[in-house]
Amino acid sequence: MTNEMELVVGIEGSVRCIYDEALDLRELGKLQITRASHVEPDAEGYWWADMGPVDGGRCWGRS
Repeated sequence: MTNEMELVVGIEGSVRCIYDEALDLRELGKLQITRASHVEPDAEGYWWADMGPVDGGRCWGRS
């Protein structure tokens, strides 16, 4: 386990990161946790990750 996290600080002071318990993010202020993706299988056995919630695209893989 590592104690490192990458935080992206916006010009307006917002902070974005992939959630981890390495840091107590409450120390930065009020938290708003948002789901980054929706992952669903299709009928052919592929898994699709829709990154739309964070303004991203769609990607797929096979398990």
